[in-house]
Amino acid sequence: MLFSELINDSVKRSRLSSATMMLAIYRGRKMKRLAILGASGHGKVVAEAALAAGWDTVDFYDDAWPAKRRIGKWVISGDTT
Repeated sequence: MLFSELINDSVKRSRLSSATMMLAIYRGRKMKRLAILGASGHGKVVAEAALAAGWDTVDFYDDAWPAKRRIGKWVISGDTT
Protein backbone atom coordinates (compact mmCIF):
# COMPACT_ATOMS: atom_id res chain seq x y z
CA MET A 1 0.00 0.00 0.00
CA LEU A 2 1.35 3.41 -0.94
CA PHE A 3 1.78 6.00 1.80
CA SER A 4 -0.92 8.23 0.25
CA GLU A 5 -3.32 5.25 0.15
CA LEU A 6 -2.61 4.56 3.82
CA ILE A 7 -3.45 8.16 4.67
CA ASN A 8 -6.63 8.16 2.58
CA ASP A 9 -7.76 4.88 4.14
CA SER A 10 -7.08 6.22 7.64
CA VAL A 11 -9.04 9.39 6.91
CA LYS A 12 -12.03 7.40 5.63
CA ARG A 13 -12.08 5.01 8.60
CA SER A 14 -11.78 7.70 11.24
CA ARG A 15 -14.03 10.27 9.48
CA LEU A 16 -11.46 12.98 10.18
CA SER A 17 -9.98 15.31 7.62
CA SER A 18 -6.23 15.46 7.13
CA ALA A 19 -6.34 19.02 8.49
CA THR A 20 -7.56 17.54 11.80
CA MET A 21 -4.18 15.96 12.45
CA MET A 22 -4.38 12.50 10.99
CA LEU A 23 -1.37 10.48 12.01
CA ALA A 24 0.07 7.83 9.76
CA ILE A 25 2.53 5.46 11.31
CA TYR A 26 5.02 3.42 9.41
CA ARG A 27 8.08 1.59 10.60
CA GLY A 28 11.46 1.14 9.04
CA ARG A 29 13.71 -1.81 9.80
CA LYS A 30 15.40 -0.33 12.86
CA MET A 31 13.82 3.09 13.13
CA LYS A 32 10.38 4.19 14.24
CA ARG A 33 9.15 7.09 12.10
CA LEU A 34 5.98 9.11 12.55
CA ALA A 35 4.34 11.12 9.77
CA ILE A 36 2.14 13.99 10.92
CA LEU A 37 -0.32 15.51 8.46
CA GLY A 38 -0.98 19.16 9.13
CA ALA A 39 1.86 21.37 10.35
CA SER A 40 0.29 23.47 13.08
CA GLY A 41 0.50 23.97 16.81
CA HIS A 42 -1.15 20.63 17.57
CA GLY A 43 1.35 18.92 15.30
CA LYS A 44 4.25 20.36 17.27
CA VAL A 45 2.76 19.01 20.51
CA VAL A 46 2.25 15.57 18.94
CA ALA A 47 5.83 15.61 17.64
CA GLU A 48 7.27 16.47 21.05
CA ALA A 49 5.18 13.75 22.70
CA ALA A 50 6.23 11.21 20.07
CA LEU A 51 9.92 11.96 20.57
CA ALA A 52 9.50 11.74 24.34
CA ALA A 53 7.74 8.36 23.87
CA GLY A 54 10.67 6.93 21.92
CA TRP A 55 9.94 7.66 18.27
CA ASP A 56 13.17 8.22 16.34
CA THR A 57 11.98 10.56 13.61
CA VAL A 58 9.01 12.84 13.01
CA ASP A 59 8.09 13.96 9.49
CA PHE A 60 5.57 16.72 8.79
CA TYR A 61 3.39 17.01 5.69
CA ASP A 62 1.18 20.01 4.99
CA ASP A 63 -0.81 21.24 1.99
CA ALA A 64 0.76 24.70 2.38
CA TRP A 65 4.12 23.20 1.33
CA PRO A 66 6.32 24.44 -0.44
CA ALA A 67 5.35 27.96 0.64
CA LYS A 68 5.52 26.75 4.25
CA ARG A 69 8.79 24.89 4.79
CA ARG A 70 9.22 24.74 8.58
CA ILE A 71 7.23 24.37 11.75
CA GLY A 72 9.37 25.30 14.69
CA LYS A 73 12.50 23.18 14.61
CA TRP A 74 11.05 20.68 12.11
CA VAL A 75 11.20 20.71 8.34
CA ILE A 76 8.01 20.08 6.37
CA SER A 77 8.82 17.25 3.98
CA GLY A 78 6.02 17.73 1.45
CA ASP A 79 2.29 18.03 0.93
CA THR A 80 -0.35 15.44 1.82
CA THR A 81 -1.06 14.20 -1.71
